[in-house]
Amino acid sequence: MLAHSFLLKMIELHAQAENDWRYSTPPIGKRMSAWVYKDLWKDLHVIFAHFNAEDSWKALFYTMELFKRLTAETAQSLRLGSMEKLSENRMGFITTLKSSPL
Repeated sequence: MLAHSFLLKMIELHAQAENDWRYSTPPIGKRMSAWVYKDLWKDLHVIFAHFNAEDSWKALFYTMELFKRLTAETAQSLRLGSMEKLSENRMGFITTLKSSPL
């Protein structure tokens, strides 16, 4: 659940950045469908998996890609450096973990 709380914070920051930091998001994602863009709302429906291994891996990778995209867009708005290398390392670790025998 910790990953989802980080993602929620990134979604809030992204929405604020998209509105030139003149927007305050409601607490804990309330009424999110009203304040995120439609494509992001659709993306969020993919990251909650069913209870099987294949779908859970898919949801994890999709969550990581979504977080990476939102982080890059928000960092650009804040004129911060790229986080691409960190994202690549994290994705490589998870890919290795998935392909290892458990």
